[in-house]
Amino acid sequence: MSFWHRAGHAIASVLASYFLVAGLCGSTCAAAICVEDCDPCLNQCLCHTQCQHAVLDPQTSHKLSKYRLEITDQRDGTTLRTISEISGLSLDLADGVREHTSADFVRFAAGVIEFNGLLLQSRRGLWTPQPVETFDGAVVVPFASTESRGALTFLFDRRGNLVEIDEVRR
Repeated sequence: MSFWHRAGHAIASVLASYFLVAGLCGSTCAAAICVEDCDPCLNQCLCHTQCQHAVLDPQTSHKLSKYRLEITDQRDGTTLRTISEISGLSLDLADGVREHTSADFVRFAAGVIEFNGLLLQSRRGLWTPQPVETFDGAVVVPFASTESRGALTFLFDRRGNLVEIDEVRR
């Protein structure tokens, strides 16, 4: 067998192994115009996909692991903490794929507070839920501090993915 023939077989074997491993390790999301290599159970995919895995345990489905934290001082003396680019937290992941009620959004947000205590728990008191606000493309779940004038607001998209958390500290 010639050198080029063996090299061709080696390259073909490596490529075949790569595609076999890539196909077994991840899932592919495909839509009419959107194609990405993304596991919707771990990330918020750009394509419209459904997680096919089982519902995760409460700590895994509520724990912030990938996010961006921005802290800014406001002119009125308050501090705004914004947690954005949140990856992997959704009601579908926690409760399964179904229609979610306002109570589901509040319960999920309270779970996020509970399992991310160092990041979200107010040192001055506990958070109490306020009335949920529903819009065409979003659901807003506000919380008020029981002992201060602080506020904590969760922003979800209509599919139940957690998009952003804003905390105002006074």
